[in-house]
Amino acid sequence: MLSAFAIVAVVLSTLSSAVSRWDSSTERLRDRFLNRFVGSFAAGRTTLVADPEISPLDPTGFNHPGCHVYRFVAPIRRDGMDTWAAWTYELFEDRPDAVSRFAYAAAPTKAELPPSPGPLLEYLYEPTLDMVDGVPDDHWPRAEIVDYPLRTRLADGLKVVANARWGAECELLVHPVNAITPPPPAIVVAPETGQVEWEVKLNPKYRGKSIEIEVLSRPSALYRASSARRRVDIVGGKDGVQ
Repeated sequence: MLSAFAIVAVVLSTLSSAVSRWDSSTERLRDRFLNRFVGSFAAGRTTLVADPEISPLDPTGFNHPGCHVYRFVAPIRRDGMDTWAAWTYELFEDRPDAVSRFAYAAAPTKAELPPSPGPLLEYLYEPTLDMVDGVPDDHWPRAEIVDYPLRTRLADGLKVVANARWGAECELLVHPVNAITPPPPAIVVAPETGQVEWEVKLNPKYRGKSIEIEVLSRPSALYRASSARRRVDIVGGKDGVQ
């Protein structure tokens, strides 16, 4: 009986030591990544208005035990505008500085941010160490917008030509969305030449002075897209450029 109690005591002591080491390792990983997160704003366009709140999340899916997921929430200032943002990261202990999956959301107030654990994490093309303004760079080559009008009339519509990596899924977004006539531009897979193009009808009732075009490219729907943006001025109309 005494030997049985001794064995149990040894097992419990071993488990306790293992849990303590794991907790210590987890705290070091979290603090190390927090420093990277804060430091990523030094060279970007965004400023942290206050210290971020950190919430460890439970890994989901088929992640191995060395996986850690963190959600950061903080008020930010970008181009003179104040807002709230949430960043979610998936890290692995064997590559503690490399982000494997990532999600980002912004809202005017903290209460309007998507509830944890949203938004859904998206796979990066490859784990990355590079990060600016809290956003990791997955090194997937960005599409290059090679032809678009600097100015256009609503009646003339919009033609956009881009170059992308062969086989990339490419998508054209127009901001604000009410500047175009449905349906939205289709997703195009870049051919061997790499050139993709869209022709878009603009909403004749749109009254903005300009629109922003954004071309997204990714290896497949599974991965987070890289983005290229340009501005187009609207000629004529009530509030447009004359």
